[in-house]
Formats: sequence, C-alpha cells, structure tokens
Amino acid sequence: MRTLMLSSLALGLAGQAEAGLEVCNQTDTRHQVAIGYSDNGDWVSEGWWGVDPGACTTVIGGDLKVRNVYYRPTASGHDYGGEYAFCVDSAAFTIRGDTDCAARGYREALFLMEDTGPTATEWTIVLNGAPVPDKAPAPPPAPAPAPAPAPMAGLGFEYSDFDSGIEPGTMGEPFTVEGRFLECAMPEGERYCLFEAEGWEWYLYEGATPSFALDAMEVLTPGQRAVFSGDVISYGDISVEAMLRRYVADGTEDESDRIWAAVQGSFYAADEPGYTADVYTNNFFTENGGILSGEIFRIAPDCPESNGAGPVMIRTERETQDSVCFVLSDWGPGGFTTTFAGGWQETRWVRR
Repeated sequence: MRTLMLSSLALGLAGQAEAGLEVCNQTDTRHQVAIGYSDNGDWVSEGWWGVDPGACTTVIGGDLKVRNVYYRPTASGHDYGGEYAFCVDSAAFTIRGDTDCAARGYREALFLMEDTGPTATEWTIVLNGAPVPDKAPAPPPAPAPAPAPAPMAGLGFEYSDFDSGIEPGTMGEPFTVEGRFLECAMPEGERYCLFEAEGWEWYLYEGATPSFALDAMEVLTPGQRAVFSGDVISYGDISVEAMLRRYVADGTEDESDRIWAAVQGSFYAADEPGYTADVYTNNFFTENGGILSGEIFRIAPDCPESNGAGPVMIRTERETQDSVCFVLSDWGPGGFTTTFAGGWQETRWVRR
C-alpha cells in the first residue's frame, strides 16, 4: 500500500451533482486536476481545474457519455502516478491524441482510471486521503544505450527588459533577486507567472501584478535568467507571493542554463530501469517500486557538501524543506549523471 491522498466515491454521492463528472476535495491541500477520455475514437486530455480544500469542481458538464474516465490529480509535494499515459501541458490545455507528446511540445503524464459502469450519467471523484492499493507494475523497459553525445543547440534567449513604473513598496517589502523564469499559466482562469530564485518559488498572480506586467513576462523563454524586482506580499513554506515591478534579462546563456535545459524530460536509471524520473521546469518527480517522490530543484556551481566539485543539482522536498545535493556530470541530449555530494551512489539517468 502507498498512502497517496486519493480515493474515489461513486454514484451514491454523485446524486447531488449537477454535472456528469465532478471532483470534490476533502483534503487540506489545493489540488489541480486534469482528465482524459475517448472522443469518437480519439484520446483527448484536458486541464487544469483547481479544486480548493472542501470544494467541488465540475470537469464534465451534462450527462456522462463515456464509461471510463481518466484523471490526474496533483498537489504540492504529491505526484499520484497512474497506469495510463496522456499528453499534458503546464498551462491550460486541450490536447487530442496521446502519442508523440514531446514532439508536439507537451509532456507525458500518467493518469488513473475510473470505471463508472455501463449506465451512470453522473459521477463524483472524491480526493480524501485514503490509501490506494498498488497495482501490478508494468514490466520495466529494457536498458538501452545512451544516444551518442550531440552538441547542445543555443537556447534562444534574447535581451528583454520591462519597467512598470510602479513605485517600490506599493504592495509590500521591496526585493531584487536574480532568478530563473519557469512559466506563465492560467489554470481555471487564475493567471500567474512563476520564477525560482535562491531556492524559493516566486508566484506573480494577476491582480496583485498588473496584466501588462504578466504579458511582459511571457516574452521570456522558460529557463531564462533575469534580475527581478518588485514587492513581497507573503511567504509560504518554500514559496513567495510577490508583485512584479521590473525585470532585466540580458539574453546570455551559461553552463547552468544549458544544464537546466538538458535535464528537462523523462528518464530511467540505467542500472535500475524501474526507477524513473520526470523533470519539468523546477520539478523533479521520481518513482521507484511504487514509491513516489516530488521535489523542486535548482542548478548551482557547487554546494558545501561537494567540497568544490560541481556543477550540482540541489533537490528540496516541498513539505519538509530538506535538501540533498548531487554533483552533475555527463549531461547532454542523452541524459545526465548524478552523484550524491561526497562521492557515493552514482545514478546515470537515460532519456526515455
């Protein structure tokens, strides 16, 4: 058994629902949910819907017209896995087809499946923290040799600067940090942009940050470094809500940028093919023997534990804020190698 904050409740609770498929969140953590289904022979995936603690969200309106519904719930510090692969995106999406995700600019993610029975027209999925039994794992892929090294292409960064003209201190304590832009997204209509700096995730939500400032952020390329200034609104355990006042991105790229780009994607451990990793933006999700782990990471020249060796990847567990440092080597299009700082337990990650 693995304790994943997930269970489902069938038609008995769905009688109160006004729609074909509803997701209710009985945990104390906000979740994002994506769904998948068959539409005239094509597989379709859609997301994301935000579901606050104690709230319900309609994800399919009207009567259910499919028996099997697929869904992927995610929350801070949790990745629920699944058995069925669909394409997803970081921003709001509707994607037809479940193959060639990376080639089409998406990433692949695993979904769970709910059999609603042959006659149900309404169904409710309840996220309530109950354990979910492990299912028999699929056979691990056979080890494959890493592709021959190829030169990394330029990352396409360009010079960009923005100044809102807003006075410092308008919304809170002024700040200036050097960070890495990650993404702009709009799950369920709540638009935000995100960058990481100094081991923190910095969220810029529309409203506190003007729309024209978020428009300017979307000019940046994911992974691009910039100097950001604004006002701190509030702090979380490992995140900051802030208002953006200005940024300057000089358009140059260095080794840390090329490493960040090289480690994005899906990988398996060369010596243990059942040990897998999915890396996107600053998220590092692993699965090994049914045990799931979700962390955030950053690239740095070195860390105290590496005794000057580097570059390194520092991975931080969201809920505990515990960090582990890994020395990086042999990074490129085919994968990368991580070694615990101190020189033991090396893992070669091969791109899937």
